[in-house]
Amino acid sequence: MSPSSSATSERQVDLTILHPMDPWHQGMGGFDTCIDGILRYAPPSWSIEVIGLSADPVKRPVGKWTELRFGDRSIRFFPALADRDPTMVRRIPLALRFVLACRRQGTVAHGKVIQIHRFESGFGIRPNSHQKAVYFFHNHPEEVDSRYSDVRWRRFTRLFQASMARRMRGAAAAVAVDPRTPAWVAGRFPWLDGRAALLPGWADPRLFSPGTMAERTSARRALRSRLGLEREAKIVAFVGRIERQKDPLMMIEAFAELARLEAGVTLVVLGDGRLRESMRRRAESLGQGGRVHFLAPTDRESVAGVYRASDVLACTSGFEAGPRVVFEALASGTPVVSFDVGQVSEVLGPGAPEEIGGLVAARDPRLFAWTLASVLSLPASAARAARCAAAMRAFTPRRALAELFEMYGRWIDDDGRGPGGWKPRKP
Repeated sequence: MSPSSSATSERQVDLTILHPMDPWHQGMGGFDTCIDGILRYAPPSWSIEVIGLSADPVKRPVGKWTELRFGDRSIRFFPALADRDPTMVRRIPLALRFVLACRRQGTVAHGKVIQIHRFESGFGIRPNSHQKAVYFFHNHPEEVDSRYSDVRWRRFTRLFQASMARRMRGAAAAVAVDPRTPAWVAGRFPWLDGRAALLPGWADPRLFSPGTMAERTSARRALRSRLGLEREAKIVAFVGRIERQKDPLMMIEAFAELARLEAGVTLVVLGDGRLRESMRRRAESLGQGGRVHFLAPTDRESVAGVYRASDVLACTSGFEAGPRVVFEALASGTPVVSFDVGQVSEVLGPGAPEEIGGLVAARDPRLFAWTLASVLSLPASAARAARCAAAMRAFTPRRALAELFEMYGRWIDDDGRGPGGWKPRKP
């Protein structure tokens, strides 16, 4: 990866992606996964630029346009600020720091289409009348003041709503990950009726697949050896931010119930967050401290190995849009037990085979534990892993992004004067 400087204004840019992230230093979360998929699967003929942040200011200097290789394509990159660990919660929110950095440097988006992944980021630039601004909603806006919300907007809901409304006045379309959001957007912002659509979840087959039975066996042995567990120990995986939204304390309550039903079961927590120590202390208070193991966040390739090594993935989130961990675990051949959040019912709803997991309707740790026990009672096999992966066959980034890219393509071909949107998907 060797950067080279040139004037962005000298070339046509089809798509600008605006979000405080570093594409070469991604986290495990949904924002990064979504942008990664768009960068990798957008038509190769498109010219793409990213306005983001730099996790390595030496390689990717702040305030400077550079051209870099990302996968099979070259993209333009402008980091407005530096942050080596953007997942860390700081006194001044990242969204605000990003907007101020963009404004201070007079950052200009050159794309015919501007894709904005947090509405706040839109305050950092000034699109012209020929550019199409598309706003992504990665979580349902009504959840901002939910008891499970961990965003700072929850204390300023009126300001949140007014700020969002201001940005939406200039929106050409809205893209939602939560099935509830398209109708909410159309009702709240009438000019976006017919221009708010659902983006299906996906798991990238480049990274998430069942692998061979030999590969799965090797992954299982390696993780158990690393944790000092018996070779046949059963593992429940909890993957993601350890924050209020994911309800990690509910996970501990459910695991304590499960431990009474299933001898030798272990909980592996892959992630970090402000509730990590609370999660650890709660496990100890329930006598499960020795059965709960914490692993640091890692790259998605390594996460895929944890999925394959586990017997079941647990999702106890209070609300979600995807969540991507459910799709990724199933694509990796691992069954899932989840509360009914986001798009989970698309794959674990009525008619889904029992052996690929279970959907828990009531937020009851005992019911969640019983469902986990039921899934764990079924033997692991190559056939079962294949059935989990088969449930994700239609949920690939190419399929999920096809309609979005078609719309962008119309706008790009029509030099920004094309139709306003596309027919929304039915949730």
